[in-house]
Parts: sequence; structure tokens; C-alpha cells
Amino acid sequence: MKMKRGVLYTFCGIVLAVLVLSVLYYVFTERGRKDQFRGVPLPIYPKADIHSIRQGFDNSIGCKYVSYKVSIRFPAIEVVEFYNDSFDRLKFTKYSEDGSGNKGWEEFNPQSGRWEPTVSFPGRFLGSWVDEQKSKRVLLDLTYRYDARNPQWKERLFVECKVCPFFDLRHIYEGKERK
Repeated sequence: MKMKRGVLYTFCGIVLAVLVLSVLYYVFTERGRKDQFRGVPLPIYPKADIHSIRQGFDNSIGCKYVSYKVSIRFPAIEVVEFYNDSFDRLKFTKYSEDGSGNKGWEEFNPQSGRWEPTVSFPGRFLGSWVDEQKSKRVLLDLTYRYDARNPQWKERLFVECKVCPFFDLRHIYEGKERK
């Protein structure tokens, strides 16, 4: 009987050790990555559709994100100003040195294969900001998407905002014409 009791204690000790190590691994890896942006709140426009709000951390690209929908007519000037003001308060500055973001509303031209400035929908607006140390980059994607099933699509803005470790796309475009 003593032999069986000793084996049972050993087995329980191993199981307990595995559980403790699993919890420690989660706390120091997954949660540690998520917490790297805790000082950067991702603002949500006050008139957002609360049922569409999604927030989280995308481990595949290492970014914290928020996405939602807003009922607002093109060109959603209030939303653009809301994000400009929000990131100004956080001491982030607009960043477009790598050719991406902060060019205004664009639409894809299938004939040229390029994104071109537009004053009508559907369109997209890409915004980009960086912190003072250039260690964090915020990306804002505002998009009106055509939906033949929904006659209100012209007033339905899709918003996605991410904060990521800083990156610069110039190395991708070197020697190539920016599309």
C-alpha cells in the first residue's frame, strides 16, 4: 500500500507542477505581450454601434486592436477629427514618411491598379501616428464598403484602429513605384 501511495503522491506532484508551469508560461508570455500597449488606449468614437465593437490582441501581428461600425455619411469628418484629436492628446504625431497613411480619402481605380484620391464613396481613409520614441505605431482604417443587400451602406462606416510595434514600409517600396 505504501508503494501505491508514493506513486500517487508523485503523480499528483507532477500534475501540479505542470499546471503551475502552464499558468506561469501564460502569464509571462501571452499577457506580457498584451500589456506592452497598456499606455495607449484605442479610442472608440462616441456614436459607435456598441453591438459591433470588437477589441483584442492579434498575436499573429503583435497588435492591439479595436473595430466597430458607425452610422455616418461620407466623408465622416467628425470621425477623422476625433482620431486626430485623440492621438494628439496622447502625444502621437502623424506619420507618413514611408508613403502609407494620412493622404485623405482614396478609392481603388481598377484601370490604373492604384489607390487614388476621391471625394465620393466607397472609399477608404488610412491614418498613421507614431509615439515620440518611434516605438509604437497606430494605424487607422476607415472604410465604406458597398453592400447591395443593405440600402444604408452609404452611411455605414467600418472603423479599425490598431497599435503595433513601430515599423516603416520604406524598405518594401525602395526601387518600386508606390501603388
